Amino acid sequence: MSWDGMYPQCNCKCGKPLNADGNHPAELYAGTYTGLCHTCERAPAFVTEEHRDGATRISYAPDNPSWRRDRIEYIAYEDCNECSGTGRTYVSRSNWSVGGYHCQCKACSERFYSEPLREWAISRRRTLFEAAQATWKAELEKANLYELVKKHSRGELSDDKQEVVDSIRRRVRERYERLKTRLEERCETLHMWD
Repeated sequence: MSWDGMYPQCNCKCGKPLNADGNHPAELYAGTYTGLCHTCERAPAFVTEEHRDGATRISYAPDNPSWRRDRIEYIAYEDCNECSGTGRTYVSRSNWSVGGYHCQCKACSERFYSEPLREWAISRRRTLFEAAQATWKAELEKANLYELVKKHSRGELSDDKQEVVDSIRRRVRERYERLKTRLEERCETLHMWD
């Protein structure tokens, strides 16, 4: 990144160079960078994923590009009465100068996350993450470093203590990643992510 907050020249996902015409600097500015060119960012809605239970993930152009430029994805069910299969509902704010905005349809979201196999996978992921956190804390306490790590940032520890902390972090993270991979393989076996 340069001194003025601009990323070096790179390409959009469609292959077109960002800010190729020189008229769209926001495509490369760090505060507004999305990795998308102006055309792709504002493209019409399209389906990014379809799930076996009938859910679709739909990508929409941003409601207010001056505030948030990235595309927003909503989960939708075609037969939903609240959103008519769009996955989003409009929240009106008549007393605001900016107007309303879209948000995830509550009915579609609840239906999506209450699907039994999906609930099972989410619960297992949460359990894995909590177990990794507990292991991290227990290992630091065993090495009498927990209170020290809690109080100090990375650069404030002595080199020998930092080496022990890094070793513990590496072991815990490797174990977590290994278990997470096994869980994802199990989910694939159950054909959860179509």
